[in-house]
Parts: sequence; C-alpha cells; structure tokens
Amino acid sequence: MTSYIFVLYPPFSGSTVLWKRLASSNNVSSWPMEGQFLPEVAPLLQGNSWNEDFDFPWLTVPEAWENRWEDEPFKKGKIPPHLIRALEIENLFVPSYFVAMIRDPYAFCEGYSCRASTSMEQSALF
Repeated sequence: MTSYIFVLYPPFSGSTVLWKRLASSNNVSSWPMEGQFLPEVAPLLQGNSWNEDFDFPWLTVPEAWENRWEDEPFKKGKIPPHLIRALEIENLFVPSYFVAMIRDPYAFCEGYSCRASTSMEQSALF
C-alpha cells in the first residue's frame, strides 16, 4: 500500500535538509523539486499558492503530482504554500502523513533579510 508524506513548512525555514534526508531512503519516491514548481502545474499555482481564497485546481494537480512519483511504498512531497491546504491534501491522498516545521522567527527574519536583501521589518511582514 502506498502512503504519502508531505513536508509542510513556511518558506526559508530550513526544510531542504530534512527533505533530502527523507528522499535518501530506497522506500521513498520524491519529486525533483517543490510541488508548485513542477512544469505541469506551475502556471496554475504561481502567484496563487498562498492565496487561501484561490479555487485550487484539485482535479489537475493531484494527477500531475502522481505522475511525477515513482512506484515506492512512500511518496513524498515538499510543498511550502500548501501548509494552508493540509486538510484538503489529507482527503485526496490516503493515507497521508505530514511533517510540519517551523523556524525560530528571529532566525527566519535574519536569514530572509540576508537572502532577499530586505530590512528586518520587511522580513517580519513576509
């Protein structure tokens, strides 16, 4: 039986190490990039993925995601903005499990301000 593991986290929170570690297992199939950047769905999701009022195209996206996974017991996805859609994901991908991460807000602001060349205030607002 296939199980789904989704790594949900705010952006720039240090999840790449965890994501790569999980992908190193022979029992885990992983996308080559974050789910919203896969070419099949990027035009649909870019600019809308954090918008909770966006009518998410659940008829198109799961099929694109499924086609990118190999046939392993666990299928893993890294999808930062879909943190706000965890309940919808749980209903579509059964059984699904989630790893949720959060980074210390001060460390996040410091890292984001350096990476995006923004002020600490702009980083906090982001």
